[in-house]
This record gives sequence, structure tokens and C-alpha cells, in this order.
Amino acid sequence: MGVAASLLAADAIYRWGSPEAQTWIEQNLALPPGWAAFSEPWRWVTYAWVHALDFPLHVTLCLFALLGLGPAFEELFGAGRLLVILLAGVVGAGLAHVATTAVPGPAAIGFSGGIFGLLAGAAVLMPRGVASIPFTPLRLPLAWAVGLLVGWEAVCFAFDWMPGIAHAGHLGGAADGALVAWIMRKWCC
Repeated sequence: MGVAASLLAADAIYRWGSPEAQTWIEQNLALPPGWAAFSEPWRWVTYAWVHALDFPLHVTLCLFALLGLGPAFEELFGAGRLLVILLAGVVGAGLAHVATTAVPGPAAIGFSGGIFGLLAGAAVLMPRGVASIPFTPLRLPLAWAVGLLVGWEAVCFAFDWMPGIAHAGHLGGAADGALVAWIMRKWCC
């Protein structure tokens, strides 16, 4: 649980800091849309630790998913693979955000692209894995569960449902996480 615990601790530092510190973090660490994102390369990772304080459900779902999948993934595949796939999801989500958001537009914030990367990566690395649907007795093949979630995000993106949520970022994170996991599975690790 080392990587998952470290990520949770980093988020807690931001979450319970002073309002001035939070404002500074949002202004200097969030990922802006368009070419401006390429002028400050650290933002491709740091934006993931900035969350909208007025939408606590987002960070709650991210933390729930990370705690639910992170330790088991880390135990099966190691901390290095977990971190690489999470970061691939974060970068993939950022790329999708930059590619699909008009300037001026909202900056990207949040860790959900990394979570989508982890979910898709887990589906690739565990093709026979099973997902338990929280708070229900339902169990689905992991690939089906991830496919349904990614399909829902694609529909939301295509029809602009649930504005204010970076659906393209979620799709980019899932695509990048799956790609990196596929590369790991086929060639290196």
C-alpha cells in the first residue's frame, strides 16, 4: 500500500492547507488548456493533485477507487508498475484535455485520469479479473466493467452530458493506461 498511501498523503496536504495555499496551488499547478500547458512541463503531473473543493464527490470517488484497486494492484504487479500506469493515465488525460478544450477554457484538475488509467491498465494486465460493483452483490468481468465505464464516458463526451467533468480526460487516461499496460504485458515486464 506504499504508493497508494503516498498519493493519499499528498492529496491531504493540499486538501487541508490554508485557503491561500490552495489558491496558489490551483494557479500554479493546474493544467491550462492549449499550448500554454507545454510552457510549464511540471503541470502535466501536478494538476492531478489539485481538486475542486466545491465538488468533494470527485476526490472521494478517486480516493475510493485508489484505495479499492491500488493496494491489490501494487501487491500483484509491484509499486513501479502501479506508479507508471497511474502517471501514464495522468499524462494521457492531460493530453486529451489539451487537445479537446478550447482556449480560453477551464484548466484540468484532479486525479481521475490516473484512476481511469489504472482501471484500464488492470483490465489489460488481468484479462480474467473480476470486478465487484461497490455496495451491490454484482460481480462482472473486469474488462466488461471498465468497458462500461469507458463507454459511459464516451457517451457523456459525445453528447456533452455532465458539463464541468473532463470526460475527454477520462478517456485519454484510460487509453494511455491501457496502452502502457499492454506494452508492459507484451514486451518488458
